[in-house]
Amino acid sequence: MVEIAERIFTRKYTVCHVPEGRGLATVFQNLHDVDWLSGASVEQIEASIRQRWCPAMPAREAILGEKDIVNVADYVMLLDEGGAKDHLGKVQYVQMCVACHSAAGNGNIFLGAPKLSDNI
Repeated sequence: MVEIAERIFTRKYTVCHVPEGRGLATVFQNLHDVDWLSGASVEQIEASIRQRWCPAMPAREAILGEKDIVNVADYVMLLDEGGAKDHLGKVQYVQMCVACHSAAGNGNIFLGAPKLSDNI
């Protein structure tokens, strides 16, 4: 069974994700990283809030606007430290993100929501 899976992966996925599954730059996902599928920099987090990077997460740009996107992304970067109680992005995070990612940023594997609080 493993041999069949390896052949399928080699034939269909290595072109984009390379044989080791590490992906190519920011275009094709690193298959080893189950948490930060869209990237862990502030810019990448902002981009995943603006546009959706996966079908399960709706784009938020029209709802939040530039200033709030930056604030939410900055707040997400602090989740591995427990967040900040009076941070400007916390209100929007609670309103828009908690249902799937949890208040602590632990994610929800059943919803496909990645963990945001592990500084990956």
